[in-house]
Amino acid sequence: MRRIINDDGSIDYYLVKFENLSFTEKIKYYYWSIENANFTQIFLLLVVIGFLIWVSVKLINRLVNISDEKAKNQAIQAKFNCKSNEYTILEPKEERLQGEYAVLALSSGEYYLIAFSDWKPRKITVNEPLKSFDER
Repeated sequence: MRRIINDDGSIDYYLVKFENLSFTEKIKYYYWSIENANFTQIFLLLVVIGFLIWVSVKLINRLVNISDEKAKNQAIQAKFNCKSNEYTILEPKEERLQGEYAVLALSSGEYYLIAFSDWKPRKITVNEPLKSFDER
């Protein structure tokens, strides 16, 4: 729809195929259609924008977690001189240790209670050998 302002100040509208509009007219059309949008259209637009932001945050969070796991694995491999298939990271049994510490089980049968530094580069700050798997 094209809007024409007449000499007397009145506005006339007439229909035009969207494909035939110039680029600036298309921009004006979109602006005008948003300007005259009702509550439902605005709400749906906000929902879509919110969803896109949520997906972006989740994606960025996942990428950060992947790089964090990679940094932890590199710290373990450097400290214990082992390959990625020679160890397993386990959760401690004691509730007070969960979340902050991890149990490192090496393929040689050794167990270590470890903790990582909070800042990069990731380093192992606690490294206590455990006597058995049950001690974890």
